[in-house]
Amino acid sequence: PKGDRGGGPPSGGGVGDARGSPGGGCAAGVGGYAAGSMALRAPLSSLDLNGIPDGWYTVEGLAPNEGSRTWCTLRLRERTDRAGRPVRMLAVLRGPDNETDYLPVARVSPAGEVIWIRADRGAARARDAVRVLAGGDLDLHRQAYALRSRRCARCGRRLTVPESVRRGIGPECYKIDSTMGDITS
Repeated sequence: PKGDRGGGPPSGGGVGDARGSPGGGCAAGVGGYAAGSMALRAPLSSLDLNGIPDGWYTVEGLAPNEGSRTWCTLRLRERTDRAGRPVRMLAVLRGPDNETDYLPVARVSPAGEVIWIRADRGAARARDAVRVLAGGDLDLHRQAYALRSRRCARCGRRLTVPESVRRGIGPECYKIDSTMGDITS
């Protein structure tokens, strides 16, 4: 399959929805954080996402707004643009399927700068989640993704062994990335 295609001006609008499914990640609506959050105060232009490896992340603790969820699931991965150049894309989970219901909301420049390509309310929620992700504990967000989806936060495969779910990654990815801790320890 072809990769997410970035570029072009920001979208003018569609609101998108989480389709009411318990599997959906970011519901439409702008969220906030508890007072005193250092990540919330960081302007998006100062965030460097180059230190964040490709994978899936769930940011929990977002303030609910009009019944929206208190978490947001993001996918960061390298794709190919129309010219065949590699580009890192940030997408937000907008429905129940953890494999196909991702909506691209931003590109990540080679310098790590986030370039937003959508301007709807779901993208605003994703911006809040990116602030937390960039200033937080990546393992915590990877493990939150694994617990909610029962999928590997590194490759996206379904996790069936309880030990893998606790770690947040499957056995093959653990051989490659054994730095992820066990959330029960």
